[in-house]
Amino acid sequence: PNFYGAHGHDPKLPVMSATFIADGPQIAHTTIRRMRNLDGAPTIMQILGVRPHAVDGDVRREILR
Repeated sequence: PNFYGAHGHDPKLPVMSATFIADGPQIAHTTIRRMRNLDGAPTIMQILGVRPHAVDGDVRREILR
């Protein structure tokens, strides 16, 4: 099956999850249960003040101060 860029793995399977750790002055002290890989780039772009043009994913605002 084609999992659209997931290299043959279904990203909805819990075993395919990874850890995302962020630290810094703009990061809140919180834990979120699940973060999609797609959300990493727009969240980091928000922190850096970079305007996304055509980026998939969402800014995970709950980790930002």
